[in-house]
Amino acid sequence: MSEVKHTPGPWKYLENRNGSLDLLAKTDVIACQIHIKEANAHLIKAAPDLYSALEVMLGKAYKQNWNDNYPEELEQAQAAIAKANGEQS
Repeated sequence: MSEVKHTPGPWKYLENRNGSLDLLAKTDVIACQIHIKEANAHLIKAAPDLYSALEVMLGKAYKQNWNDNYPEELEQAQAAIAKANGEQS
């Protein structure tokens, strides 16, 4: 699978004084803070976990020959990972 190029989770969000949300992602190297809308907060927070789960599922899918029965679904999963890695828009 692909080498992770994004900031690994866990990510969290906090409500700031004006009521908007700040997404926080902390590592040993960086601390990233962006303002987000509440409607997107849960999805963004889950992004690292979704990415990891999809990679694990794809690895198991190929070992179990899911590509024979579910080629379109596997193609969608590969495209989503490529998009997350900035390899396609």
